[in-house]
Amino acid sequence: MMIKFGEPRRLGVPAPEARLRFEAEQRETGGGPGRRLLVVDGEPFFELSFWCGTCAFLFRRLETARQTLSLESVQERLTGAPADPDDGGVIDAFGALLPEGEYLPVRPAPEPAPKTTPAGQPQRTLEMAN
Repeated sequence: MMIKFGEPRRLGVPAPEARLRFEAEQRETGGGPGRRLLVVDGEPFFELSFWCGTCAFLFRRLETARQTLSLESVQERLTGAPADPDDGGVIDAFGALLPEGEYLPVRPAPEPAPKTTPAGQPQRTLEMAN
């Protein structure tokens, strides 16, 4: 997967007004890091994986997440893949949901899924150089 980075930028609203925020659960001393959560309107919504930069960044929706969050103002602009994350003010629209801070816009460029054999194993290919 190829990842395109924008320039870091200041986004967000004062923390008490932000609809989205990221939190980490506290564990007992020496217990390692707790779950990382995306919180919507004060309720834990998604558990976030730890991202190393080489693995897929994963969200797992929590069973307690009962609402949806949709921005009608950008919905139509997101039906296609914008060439640039800044196209149509998408970053600013979603940035208005976040607590004020410095953010790095990131846009993964999806790659086709690897072909698999009937047994579900990845198909190996051999490329030969001339």
